[in-house]
Order: sequence, then C-alpha cells, then structure tokens
Amino acid sequence: MNEALITPFLEPYLAFIQSPSYDEIYKWQVAKTVQNNWDIEAVDLAGMIDRSFAHKSTNLWSGQNYLPKAMLMQWAAAEPEVTREALRELLLGTDSLDRRMGNFRALAQGYVARTQPGMNSYQDMRAMSLWLGMVLPDEHYLYKSTMLNKFCERTGLKAIAKRENKYDRILPYYALCGEVREALLTRQDIVSAHRALRGPGCHADAEHHLMTQDVIYYAAEIMKEEEWKNLALRTAGDLYGTQMKIRSEGMSIPLNSILYGPPGTGKTHHTINAAVQVCDPEYYAKHAADRAKIRERYEALRVQDWRNVQGPGQIGFCTFHQSFSYEDFVEGIKPMPPVEGDAYLKYEVRPGVLKQMVDRAQFHASGEAAKVKKLISLTDAQMDKAEFYKLSLGDSNNPNDQRIYDYCIENGVIAIGFLGQHDLTGLSEQAIRALPLAQGQSSYDHTAMAYFTHYLREGNYVVVTMGNFVVRAIGKITGDYYFDPKSEIGYPHFRKVEWLVKNEAIPSVEIYGKPITQQTIYKLKKEYVQRDFFAPAPAALNGADPAKRFVLIIDEINRGNVAGVFGELITLIEENKRAGRSEALEVTLPYSQETFSIPDNLYIIGTMNTADRSVEALDSALRRRFSFKAMMPETKNLQRLQNSKVDIRALLQKMNERLVQLLDEDHQIGHSHFWELHKEAEPLPALREVFADKIIPQLEEYFHRDRSKLRLVLGEAFVEEVPADEKLFLNSEDMDFEPRATYRITPQAKWSEQAFMAIHGNA
Repeated sequence: MNEALITPFLEPYLAFIQSPSYDEIYKWQVAKTVQNNWDIEAVDLAGMIDRSFAHKSTNLWSGQNYLPKAMLMQWAAAEPEVTREALRELLLGTDSLDRRMGNFRALAQGYVARTQPGMNSYQDMRAMSLWLGMVLPDEHYLYKSTMLNKFCERTGLKAIAKRENKYDRILPYYALCGEVREALLTRQDIVSAHRALRGPGCHADAEHHLMTQDVIYYAAEIMKEEEWKNLALRTAGDLYGTQMKIRSEGMSIPLNSILYGPPGTGKTHHTINAAVQVCDPEYYAKHAADRAKIRERYEALRVQDWRNVQGPGQIGFCTFHQSFSYEDFVEGIKPMPPVEGDAYLKYEVRPGVLKQMVDRAQFHASGEAAKVKKLISLTDAQMDKAEFYKLSLGDSNNPNDQRIYDYCIENGVIAIGFLGQHDLTGLSEQAIRALPLAQGQSSYDHTAMAYFTHYLREGNYVVVTMGNFVVRAIGKITGDYYFDPKSEIGYPHFRKVEWLVKNEAIPSVEIYGKPITQQTIYKLKKEYVQRDFFAPAPAALNGADPAKRFVLIIDEINRGNVAGVFGELITLIEENKRAGRSEALEVTLPYSQETFSIPDNLYIIGTMNTADRSVEALDSALRRRFSFKAMMPETKNLQRLQNSKVDIRALLQKMNERLVQLLDEDHQIGHSHFWELHKEAEPLPALREVFADKIIPQLEEYFHRDRSKLRLVLGEAFVEEVPADEKLFLNSEDMDFEPRATYRITPQAKWSEQAFMAIHGNA
C-alpha cells in the first residue's frame, strides 16, 4: 500500500464524521434491514425485496430513485424463478464479478424487452452494487460512477475511469477500495469514532466495507476543491501499480496473516486464493471465479519438491507439528550425502524452508535478479547449445580456501588440485585414468581431472558454488587446460574463463532445479538447468523481475512450538522490521553466522484450527505480529438440496448455535462438509455419509465421547438412550451406586429426511 495516495484525506474525514452535518448513517441502517429480511428462497420474492429495501434505500440509487427496486420487484412478481436464479448468480455465482453484472443486466433487459419494449430495466452498475453491497456487505462495496470518476480525477487514477467498457471498472474499483480500506484500518481512532455513531439498528460492518465506500464518497464529493489543494496530494497515476494489483474484489493481504477458525471453514481454500493473488495478481483478477484455474496456477507456482525445483517456485508450503524445529524452519547442521573419495562423514549448514524462501525473495527484491540476468542473457539458440558444469574453487567449509576463489576471480581462471603431482598436458582420458595415485588419493581424482581436461570445453559454462545452496560466480570457458606447478595457490591445473557473474550470492535453485552436490566438478543435467535464468524473458531484463513476490504458507501454525521454531526471527517478520523498511533489522544466524533479514516481498500466510488450540493460547509475540482473519462457518453460500425438504443452511446454523452454547465459537461445524451436496440428485445417502464420516466423529471429539451432549445437538434420531441394566452386574445388591443410562449412535437407516429436518426444527 502506498499511503501517500490515501492518508492525506483521512484526518479531514474524521472531522467530517464528527460534525453535526454528517448524515450517512442510513447506509448502515439499510444494510441491517436487508440482513434481517433477505431470503432468496422466499415464496413471495417480490415482497421479500420490498421488505429488505424498505429503509431509506432510495437514497442510494441514481436518477428516479424508486425505479431500480420497482423494476426488480415487477420482474420478481412476473417471473419469480427466473429472477431468483438471476439474483443467486449475481450474488453467489462463480464467474467473475464483471461478467456476473453484465449477465444480470442482460437478463433484466430481456424481461423488459419481452414485456415492455423500449423501456429500461434500470439495473445499472450502481443498482447491482446495491444488491451486492447490502445483501453481502462484508464482501462487496457500494459503487457509484460519478463518485469513482471524481475520485480518480482528484487522485490522478484516471486509468480506471477512462475504461470504455463500464464493467471493466468494477474489479479495479474493488482493488482501489482494498487500498483505501487498508489505510483506514491503520487509523483505529477513525474506526472507533464511526462505530460510536452507529446504534443497534445498524449493520456491524465487521470488514469495514461500507465505511471504505463512505471514505471514498467523502473524498470525491464532499471535500471542497480548495481542501484538496491544501493537502498537496502527489499525482497518483504511477501508484496504480504493483501494490494495487494484489488487491482484487476488496481482498487485502497483509505481509503476515493467519486464517483461523473451526475445521471445514475454508482456510486452506483461501490460502490458495491469497497465494495466487499475491504472486500473480493479473492472473487472479482474470480467473478469480474459476476455482480450477486458480488451483492449477497455485500448483504451477508452488515448490513441489525442494530436491527438484521446476518453474517459478514462488509459493512454499510447510506444516507445523510437535517435532518441527528451528533447524527445519530456518537452518540447521545436517550430514552431507557421502560421495566417492570421502574418507569421513561431513556436515553442512542446511537452510530450512523459511530461509530458502527468504533467499529467493531477497534475490528478487534487491534487484539482483535483473542485474545478474542482464550479465548472462543467452539467446534461445545459445541456450539450446550450451553445456553447464558445477565447480568448487576450494573447500567452502575451509576459510583458508577463500584465497583460491579470490585468485581465480582476479586472474580469470578456474583451478583444481587433484593429481597435483602430474602434468596432464596432452594426455588422453585413458592415460589420465591410468596415472598412479599417491597416498590419500582416490579413483575420484581420475574422474575429476578427466572432466576438467577433456569434458569441459571452450564455450561451456561453469557454475561456481559456495556450499550446496549458493552460487557465487558463473564463467564461460575460453581456453584449454594448462599446468602451473609453481602456482601461488597450490593448485597446478588451470583453465582460462571469462567471468560473467562474480561475487554474488544466488540461491542455487534459481539456477539448477535439483540440489547441488559437494562433488568438486560434474556436468549439470540440461533438463534441470533453469532456462529462465540463463535465457530470461525481456520483462526480466527491463526491471520487472525485481517485483516478483513469494508466499510461504504455514499450515496448522498453532500446532508447533512457535517461539522455538521462529526463534529470533519472530521480530524480523514485522512489517516495519523487514529489509528496506524504516526500522529494518537483521540478525546473525547461529549456525552459518550469516547476517539475515526478511525482505518485504515475502508474504507469510498461516492457518490454525481453533478447535485444536484457541487464538488466546498462542504466544503473544505471534499474535502481535500477524493479522488474524476469522474463518467461521458460512451458510449463505450453501445451495438448497435437490429433491429434499432438508434445509441444509438451517441445519448447519442450528447445530452451530447449539455448539456455541455447549462449548464455544471455536468448536463449530464447518460449511465445507456440505459444499457439494446440492449436486446430488438424491442427496439423502450423501448427507448420511457426511454425518457418519465427518460430523459425528468431529462432535464426539469435541465432547470427548460424551454422547449425551451429542444428543442435545442432533436429537434422539441420531443418538438413542440405552437404559441402565441393573442385571448387568454381579451381586447387584451390594452396589453402592445407581447404574446410569448410556447413549449410542443409531443405525444410519434411522437417519431419515424427517430426522435431519428435526435438527433444524422443521420436521
């Protein structure tokens, strides 16, 4: 978010809402009335619309302010099922919002054309935004074209208002609202002041969407021109760029966020959306309504296997558990796989999943990616012919070997020390392999020198590593092998190179899709060489590449020892402590002794199941540094079952109301269990299966197998009482206690449609 665009008019807005002239509270009153009356399944659809939009709602329409509602009611009275389906598709459809609006307008116009040729349906974008913004006020924003035009004119964001297709404005408008909302949430004094104005007859506006539109309305239409000039607001045309592109349909994604809620409420579903939205905002804006495409893009961006990294690798995923440690997450000392010639076991400092993501994000955030790629930048034809070799210049674990690397860089050579007693000039590969070995030398010495003298040819590329996870130089072979027994570095075997990249710290996965091994020299398999690095697209060379964003998803974040796993990095993840920010911090890592900071193009998204552990039980340091978004059960998007009288939304709502009373909000049933049931032509068997496999086991876990409480939630059709049997016990006359009744789950055959209806009270 670029606050220079938005924050200047927040202080005047605070004065505005505190003035006697402020009279916009009716918006929240309308929303409350709609929430109390809206029922898309109502038999009298027109009457329901009339009741829902009865309270001052005419103030929110344009032109003849009664006509949009009047025409919608007329359509609903004449063609209730067609109108119902059109409204359902507008509100809950899976297509993108702009298309849903266009389709709804076309259907409404079709009705008018059939019944009143030449008339207007009045279902314009402003009217449709009212249906969306009042029925689903925590998901949508009120839209007004004149308001948007004035705001864009004043701020310089003319690219939105000038779009020829009016429906093309809606997603950028939502992106703009997301920016304003994020800025607004930094001013809790304004949020609190406005909340104090709203009484019990007002919608709670938990997501502040109505208030966001109110801020834009004030800035565009209430503030006087001279007030704007006094703000000295900078031209913002250039601000409609990187940050705003990651806002879509009002969704704002902080750098650190945790989605929390009971099981089955869509937390994982939303992390996938958020990750794609951050990493590829243009793709997300285009395909937001197509779940299959979003999932496909997520899989393409995700690191599937750190041992074989292919593609962008912008999304990392890990799951916290009781055994997950700092060494798994940040870095730790691990044994290295043995290679031929090793006389003893070696260890290396191996980066964990966070450090690997940080290294890649830092490489792109700092601008190094574009700079390095410009230095190489092979053509496609050159890339097809190129061969690549991995090479170590000295032992990176030995500080004394730094001089070997420095000498090679300064003199434009590569050097190797195997078979140092032999001059290999003019020897065939067979002759090299027949050379006698001195004490301590192994057959690998023959192999390494065969590579160095015969396989490594002029025009090939060498990738010089430091350890197994960092590449520090890349060169191109320019000369044949030569022998220098008096070399000052102790290595006698040399090749001339042209250094294309030197003294860098490039994550090895940027260059090679498989782990780099400790072998001194070997040929890299061409299929794993990252083509995008050596033959980058033009966008990566003109500065677009540094904007690349990364996401680390931490599933079940509350199941690990957060303080132990994050260690000292818990401070570094704060937004203002990120690299490049005003209060940037860095630490020295304990194993590698590297200085370490976290860039601001790495987003961390966690999920937590509140039934497993409540938010309040989390480490307070974690709570302070993450934005928490509740993911609670939602019934509004559940569709009516086919050929069934069971009201699936009422059923879920009643069960959860009882669970909240018996337990708490953290122990509810998620809506995802019922998500696909509407597709069943005969839903009763599928509903039974959901209860048997998902709902009842989850409830038994909640109640620690106390089935008497389970019976309070589901009723006697699902849990029957088994009377106490005094004859069960031997010498029952000696019993000093009363036998108690027990409870058991009834057979599924008893789970009739009436039994399910009884749960929600309509049996």
